[in-house]
Amino acid sequence: LEQKKARQFIPLGLLYGLLPQIRTPFLYISVASVGIISVLSYSIEKHKKHIKRVIVTMFILLYLLPFTYSFYGNYKWYGQLAPLIVESQFAPNLFSSLYIDRILPYPEYFPYPDDVLTLYGEFSHTYTPQERKLMAQKYLNLALMKIKRDPSKFLWSRLLKMRYVWEKHVLFTYVAEKRDAAITFSVYWGNIAILTAAVFGFVSWYRRTSNAAERGVKKWFSLLLGLWIAYLTFMGTISPTEERYTLPLYPIVFLFA
Repeated sequence: LEQKKARQFIPLGLLYGLLPQIRTPFLYISVASVGIISVLSYSIEKHKKHIKRVIVTMFILLYLLPFTYSFYGNYKWYGQLAPLIVESQFAPNLFSSLYIDRILPYPEYFPYPDDVLTLYGEFSHTYTPQERKLMAQKYLNLALMKIKRDPSKFLWSRLLKMRYVWEKHVLFTYVAEKRDAAITFSVYWGNIAILTAAVFGFVSWYRRTSNAAERGVKKWFSLLLGLWIAYLTFMGTISPTEERYTLPLYPIVFLFA
């Protein structure tokens, strides 16, 4: 950003394209990010317009590249042109989030509650678009019914999930580590220290004296960063919250810390 070389954004297109392949809900934030970076690339690049168009086009094409496999596979096996998996993601995640407050790699968090296991079993036996649509609607209705029975509990649990998604208790998400109070303490409070340092580092960077052009770049970057923070925080409220969901943002956290 500070070097004003938009061509350096081009490899980011591939990284943004891979994120939704890792976790489907990243699709929406990745699309928004690609849009913002495309506008930013066009505004900061000093070359002529045709060079700017080439840079932005390459960036977008690299973003789309990882989706070609999904489009091909979904059309071949399911007869649907879908960029990611064909099953609904919102309904099962919302339903599961009502029964699972958070997930950590410890025995007491497994197996999942019976209602969630039933959901997974039923979704795995939907074979047509109509069956998948009806199944998603069924569990969305069940989730809404449960929310309406105790809306205050639902709202409180969402606030807790916003905190959970930024906490860190283990170094290796998928490894059932042997519990050690010293390690847990160090990871938990070390993470809080890093997040705090990142906030102060960002404020210091943003307030640093700069010319009008640099201030414009900082505003665009702040918009993109704020969008990611809000999205990851919100995403944790409508899913069985896991601490790993915020990890994609940690390279930026470490940069400012």
